[in-house]
Amino acid sequence: MRKKRINQKAVIGIFIAAIMVLSIFGMMLDYAIKPDQKIKYKEYTFKQKQGKWTAEIKDKEYKFYFTPQDLEHLNITQQAKHLLKTKDVYTITYDPDNRDVETIAQAIYELEQQITKPIIETALTNNTGTALLQKTCKDATPQQPVIYYKEGDEQKIETQKNCIIINSIDSRDIIMQTDLIKYLMLGVMK
Repeated sequence: MRKKRINQKAVIGIFIAAIMVLSIFGMMLDYAIKPDQKIKYKEYTFKQKQGKWTAEIKDKEYKFYFTPQDLEHLNITQQAKHLLKTKDVYTITYDPDNRDVETIAQAIYELEQQITKPIIETALTNNTGTALLQKTCKDATPQQPVIYYKEGDEQKIETQKNCIIINSIDSRDIIMQTDLIKYLMLGVMK
């Protein structure tokens, strides 16, 4: 009787171990035979690397969270597109009390790190207690438009004179809209 119990426990243990080993082997095999995911957009090829999309644009590799196809439906005015494609210097500003302030700060940081032309300066709409400049849409000029990240009740990018207002509902909107800005500044999207 005791020998049967030991055998049953051993068989169950071996069975569970075999399932675990075979599962790991199956995942490795799937990864090894699965080709890299690639998407073509105009003359650009986007490859997925470490959870982001990468593409060679103007002899430099850029990283995005979304492909251009994912962003074609975003609500953006023609004037905003024009301003984002034609200026040499931009000021990006946001309210430090915005509910998605961490996402906005990260999005702006990534934008500054990847986009070297045009020049991007960062500011806040209320700079109390910080070293950053204080800039709002009132400071926008034809030579240096302001890009203002703003909480909104709908997702859209619009303009007021030389100020590009990025209205977002949540963090996902912010990330998508920032990718769209990068694509427009780089000339990938029209």
